[in-house]
Amino acid sequence: MRFLRELVWNRNLLCRRNQVVTADPTTTALSSSLNPSHFGQSVTFTATVTSTYGAIPDGDLVTFFDGTTTLASVPLTGGVASYTTSSLSVASHVIKATYPGDATFASSTKSLTQMVKP
Repeated sequence: MRFLRELVWNRNLLCRRNQVVTADPTTTALSSSLNPSHFGQSVTFTATVTSTYGAIPDGDLVTFFDGTTTLASVPLTGGVASYTTSSLSVASHVIKATYPGDATFASSTKSLTQMVKP
């Protein structure tokens, strides 16, 4: 959340007024290059972060999770961050991509279920 201070002139009285400015909303989309996949196969997860209020800055990080385990933090380029792995175990994995936000843009998260077969 950002705070904006402004001075207001009101009938010969100078006063300070605080105004709360909220961060611009974002949306994170998440896709898998191969779902289901087989054990040992490479899978690329791609997160795309957008806002109707402007482009998300290059270099802002997206963090990829497998459940609660952090897989990687990857910088955005043109609103896109990708992470490739071939080390997922045979199981169902909840993969999550989280954009934490910054001074201008709010955070957003998206998840998907990645199936890994033997």
